[in-house]
Amino acid sequence: WLRDCSQKHALCRPPQINMVRPILLVDVIARSLIKYSPAQNGRCNYVALSYIWGNVHQEPAKLGQLPQNLPQTIEDSIEVVKSLGQRYLWVDSLCIDQADEEGKARQI
Repeated sequence: WLRDCSQKHALCRPPQINMVRPILLVDVIARSLIKYSPAQNGRCNYVALSYIWGNVHQEPAKLGQLPQNLPQTIEDSIEVVKSLGQRYLWVDSLCIDQADEEGKARQI
């Protein structure tokens, strides 16, 4: 239904954004953090999660893996993305280096 909706309804179509910088994404199948380079690999569809972090301390993600204890919101989102037949998920808390102020400003 997702493909049908985005193809037949103008308001459902994802925006065409030409990104040239690599982006970090969660591969929900491999359960790992990957660096995706649009310049090398072409366009990529991904689902973006926006949520309130709360007061939970989250272990930072590292390239090639995810933290052991993810918040339930992210775990549930991984399952939803899989059920939608998608492979990639962008989550700000995992896909943006929180120590890199310049990178954070660029992606938010």
